[in-house]
Formats: sequence, structure tokens, C-alpha cells
Amino acid sequence: MKKLIILLFSILIVENSYSQNLFPEKFEDCKIEAFGLESKITSARISNEELLTPMLEGKSLTQIEGILVMQIYVDKSGNACLVSADNKTNIPSNEFNLSKVIQRTRWINNGNPVCAIVHITFKNGKADVRRLGSDGNLGAHEITDKHNPLYDLPKDTRNKNTTNNPNIAKDEKTNSIWKLYTFQNSKLPYNLCRSAEVDSKGNVWIGTDRGIVKISGEEWTVLDANNSGLESNQMGNTVSWDLTIDKNDNVWTETMSKIKVFDGDSWKTIDKSNSPLKKSGKTISQDSTIWIVGFEGFYEYTDNKWSEYNVGNSGLVSNTTRGVYRDKSNNLWVATDQGVSFYDGKKWKTYNSKNSKIPANSVRVVTGDKQGNIWIGVSTGKHDNIGGVVMITPEGKWTVFTMKNSKLPSSTISDIKFEGKNDEIIWICTGNFLVRKENDNWEIYDNANSFIPKNYVSTLTIDKDGNKWIATYNGLIFTTR
Repeated sequence: MKKLIILLFSILIVENSYSQNLFPEKFEDCKIEAFGLESKITSARISNEELLTPMLEGKSLTQIEGILVMQIYVDKSGNACLVSADNKTNIPSNEFNLSKVIQRTRWINNGNPVCAIVHITFKNGKADVRRLGSDGNLGAHEITDKHNPLYDLPKDTRNKNTTNNPNIAKDEKTNSIWKLYTFQNSKLPYNLCRSAEVDSKGNVWIGTDRGIVKISGEEWTVLDANNSGLESNQMGNTVSWDLTIDKNDNVWTETMSKIKVFDGDSWKTIDKSNSPLKKSGKTISQDSTIWIVGFEGFYEYTDNKWSEYNVGNSGLVSNTTRGVYRDKSNNLWVATDQGVSFYDGKKWKTYNSKNSKIPANSVRVVTGDKQGNIWIGVSTGKHDNIGGVVMITPEGKWTVFTMKNSKLPSSTISDIKFEGKNDEIIWICTGNFLVRKENDNWEIYDNANSFIPKNYVSTLTIDKDGNKWIATYNGLIFTTR
């Protein structure tokens, strides 16, 4: 308690000095212009489980002792980044992967952008999580509001449903059917869905924070540490951070700081013991190649051979990578936090907000369509609504869609997918909206007119019948639209 009082006093001093960084360890990839601290109640909300699960990946609570305090910036859409920290535990911050972990979390924020102060005490194999705030009358204090209880970690979160009874609705305007599958009404093991893919046989694969779901028609199979080669964390949860499927229908997923590959019968582990990977990362499949992106540059795996790209051995602008795409001319396009790096096989060039029409440097998505257009999804780190979508034609013409010049409803772009004979239909996952764009016609789906949740739309995939499967942070959505 004495340490907590000292911390509260220091927060008050730092707050009065108008400094952006409350704590000594600063994280440069979180750039913000202004913030307010929470006061009597928490306005940015996340359960202890959703916060601690990624932090403890590959670690045991019994191994950690000490106090960790974090200053976390949360924007209106629930995107988070780590501003500063005071780590007095026996685990260095780089081993916690604190910056990466916080960027992966999704919060519920019903107010203005805010900085949440999270105080975690690790002791005797347990984690005590508290939230701190500041108020003109109360000064610096612990927040104990009942509006957002600081949930204890559940002892048993297994889904016991034996049937699927999703919520169903019909859109009369487009004559399409929408279904919402959740933990409560279906076999879905958890509402937080991060990825969705379809294999060549038509099976749909969904990555969640409680394992991977294989959907074959009406048959659902949940793969986790209890029945597969996947592993669980300290709390017994099997977290699939992402999922992709290669040309041979092998399923690749990042979990427990490792890459796991499933060929339909057996599982293989890829880590630093049998590959050049220094750390695990997001997996992306394109033709015969698997790309692995993260915070160490990116890796290419083609024809059983590995290639590594980073700022030390290439012209890559940053080691923080979010996506890679190889276009029809064999050029590489790499999404980073400092723009898009382009490689034609000989020279590297980076497109950023200063030398091109990219509205901001924080690029989340890079992909291409059948017509040879390159599509770039930008999500701003400053949360000032200047992100958006960029299209570059094969002739070099740039078109930028933002909230100011188009019907794009959000500046947070998480995925871009295509549909149609010539990929003339574009689907955009953006914040708590799903967008369908065909020529000049924009369809915006949100919580008011569909099952799209209020928190976050991760990605979508399109099955062999043209149905869409949409992974969100509040369940799995199916639509015939």
C-alpha cells in the first residue's frame, strides 16, 4: 500500500507538470498530442483477462514478482498504445513485449481519448490489477467504480453449448441474411475473434482467444490445447493471434510466442530453434509464400527456404511491419509504422505522408486486386481522423479515401478484401464499421443496421458460395450480402 501511495503522489506531480510521459520508460511508437486522465470512473474499459492473457503468453504467473505500472492511451475506437511504463518486476519490458501486447488489445471507450493508468502487482503466483486516476477534488486516487468492475480471471470459460442458435435478421433492402454467432448462442468458444480464412475445400477457419474453430457446413470443431498441438497459457486459454492458410491447405497460426502449422493430421512448431525467427509474428499467405511480420522486420518462407528482411540488411524503413504483398511485377510492398516500403528487386523506396499522398505513416494493410491495383489501409497513431484507404493503379495514379472526402466512416483500417470477377467490390473493415464499396456506391454497416458490434471488426473472408464470415471482437458474423 505504501508503494501505491507513493505512485499516486508521483502521478499528481507529473500531471501538474503537463508532461506526456508519466513514467520513466517511454515508448516512441505511441505518438499522441494531448490526453486526459480518468477520474472517478473508468471510461476506457477492458477485462483483466483480456489485458493479462497476451502479457502472460509463454510465461507462468509463478515466475513473475514485482509491480508494473503502465500509461495506456486509448482512442475513441478502442485502439490502444503504450505511452510509458514503470517496470519494477523481475521480467524486463522487452520480454513482456509490452508495446506489442498493448497494441493488440481492444478496449471499449465511450468517451473522449484518454490515458488509462494500470497498476499490476505480481506476487505469489497471482496478479492484482488496479486502475488509477486523478480528479481536481480527489487528487490522484485508485478508481473503484462499480460501473466497470475489474473482473477476476474466470476459472472455467469453456463453451458447453452443443448446438448453434445464432441471432438471425434479414436486410430487405439487399435481400440478404445476417447471422450472429456468439459464446452465448453457439459453439463459438469465445466472442473475441481475430481472424477468418477459407481453405480450398470450403472449410471456414476462425481464430479466437480460446482456440481455432473449423466450420464444415453445419459441423463445428474447436481446436485448442486439449485436443490438438496448440498450447495454452498460464490461465488455460489457447489464444490464436492470427490465422492464415497456404496453398496446400496448411493452417498457420501465431500462439504462445510460436508459429504452429497444422496439415490436417499433425502439428508442427516453428520457432527460433528450427528457423531464423527471433520472435513470432503475424502470418500472411500469398500464392506459394508465407510472410511473417512483427517487430523484427519480416520473414519470407518460399519453397522451404527462409529469407529475412530488416533495417540492417535492406532498405526497409522500419522493423515494425504489419503486412507484405507481392504484386504482379514481383515487387514487394511492405506496410510499416513509418509508411510503405517498396522493393523492385534492386532498390528500396518508402512512401510516406511527406513524399506521397499517403495521409499518415501508420500503415496497417497492404494488398492488391485482380486489376493490379495496390490498396493501402492507414490507421493514424495520433487519432486525428486522417487515416484512410489509398488505391494506386498500375499506371501510378493515386486515389485517397478519407473521412473528409468520402463516405468512409472511420480512420481505423484493419482489413481490405475483394469480391467479383474483377475484384470490383471492395470490403473494408474499419473500426466498428463494415464497408462495402462498388464503384461509387457505399454501403455502411454498423450496430444500428446490422450485427456489426460497437467495438471492433477484425477481418472477413468470403467462402466458395460468396457468403461472408466476419470476425469481430463481439462474435462471428455470417452474411449472404
